[in-house]
Amino acid sequence: DFRFLKFIGVYAMTFTSMSLLYFIPTQLPYYLNSHFGVGGSVVGASIASVSIFSAFFSFLYPKLSSKFSIKTIYGFSFSALGLGFFLLEIQNSLLLLLVFLAFGFTWGISFVNHYSWLFSLASPQEKAKAVGFLSSFLFLAQFLSAFWIEPLISYFGLSIALFILGGFSLSIAGLFFILSFRNKSADTLP
Repeated sequence: DFRFLKFIGVYAMTFTSMSLLYFIPTQLPYYLNSHFGVGGSVVGASIASVSIFSAFFSFLYPKLSSKFSIKTIYGFSFSALGLGFFLLEIQNSLLLLLVFLAFGFTWGISFVNHYSWLFSLASPQEKAKAVGFLSSFLFLAQFLSAFWIEPLISYFGLSIALFILGGFSLSIAGLFFILSFRNKSADTLP
């Protein structure tokens, strides 16, 4: 009696955040090389720093979740993602560490938040199948990310594409902040 539609919000957020975040391994190396002239070792260290920040912020999730709802945490993570895209668009080498920090925060926090939301909805009998679908949406987003981000960059150029990605991320953040301030009895998220 698995009810797929009960989890559609979690799967939609997993797909959306991962397809946006997959900009990092697929586009960021080219961006760093073309705009800052850095070589492969610096690009690798940059991507690794995002992963390190992601792991660090994942460990902080229990503290965040004890003070904020799942909706509010989504608002924080998509705000950081939007900020990262906007800072990247400025093309300032001094701001790159903040960009990596923002991307790492989003990756680490949102990933744990997906599972937290999923487990708050799933009964013990549904958990295995629910996690299986979550993994499917996660990997599907990684696969399909390039199919919409690359054409966006090709059509508008990188600067405008970063502005669009940042604006889209902040729009999602705004939606979650609005949901978090609504009456909790009317909400569908914990």
